[in-house]
Amino acid sequence: MEEMREGMKEEIKKEIKEEMKEEISEITKQTIEKEKNDRENAMKSIEEKVDKTEKKLECAKDERDALNLDISTLREKFNKQAAEMREMKKRMSQCEENYQKVLSLSNFNQQYSQKNNIKVLKWSEKRDENLRSDFCEIVKSKTGQVVNPRDVLAIHRIPKNQDSRGPRPVIIKFINSESRVAVLEQRAKLKETFTMLDHLTPQNIDLINRLNNHPKVERAWYFNTRVYAYDTKGDRHKFDICDDIDYKLRHAPLSDQ
Repeated sequence: MEEMREGMKEEIKKEIKEEMKEEISEITKQTIEKEKNDRENAMKSIEEKVDKTEKKLECAKDERDALNLDISTLREKFNKQAAEMREMKKRMSQCEENYQKVLSLSNFNQQYSQKNNIKVLKWSEKRDENLRSDFCEIVKSKTGQVVNPRDVLAIHRIPKNQDSRGPRPVIIKFINSESRVAVLEQRAKLKETFTMLDHLTPQNIDLINRLNNHPKVERAWYFNTRVYAYDTKGDRHKFDICDDIDYKLRHAPLSDQ
C-alpha cells in the first residue's frame, strides 16, 4: 500500500513537472516571440526613421545642388555683366577721349582759320557805312600807317549778345598775319576810337577766363592759335580746352611738353 502511494506521488510529480515544463516552454516561446516581434518592430521603426532621414538628406542635397546651381548661374551672369560693364566703360572712355580729341581739333581748326582776324569793339555804327574804307582811313589818320584795302579780305559786323550795349563788334580778316600784326601794333594809338583784340573762339575765351580765375595761375594769354599761362611759381604752360588745369599745373610745365 505504501509503495502504491509512493508510486502515485511520483506519477503526480512527474505529471506536474511535465505540465510546468510545457507551461514554461510555452511562456518562454511566447516571450521569445514577443521579444522577436518587438525587435522586428523596433528595427522596422528604425529603418523607417532611417529612410525618412535619408529622404530628407536627399531632398536637402537636391536643394543644395539646386541652390549651388542657382548660385553658379548667378555668378556666371554677374561675371558676364561685369565683363560687359568693363567693356562698356572702356568704350565710353574711348568715346570720351575721341570726343575730346574731336572737340580740341575742331577748336584748333576754327582758331587757325581766324588767326589772321582782328575783332574790333566799341566802333561806332553809322548808316550806309563802308567798313573797309572807313577802317583804312581811321588807321591812317590816327597812326600814319597806310593799310592797303586789298590787305583786308573781309570786314563785317557780327550780332552782339542780348545783354551787350553799344555798337556791334566788327570782324576784320587780313590777307596774311604780317598785315594783321602791323595793325595790332597800333592798337594803343587807336584805343580812343575802338578796341582791337585777337579773334578768339568761344572755347578759347572760356579757357583764358578759367585760367585767369584759377588761384594758381598768374596770367593767361593767347598767341598764334594757342593759349598759354604762367603759374604762381613762374613756370609757363600751354593749355588746350580739354586739359585738366589742376593736373597740367602740377605735372606739365612747358619745358616738359
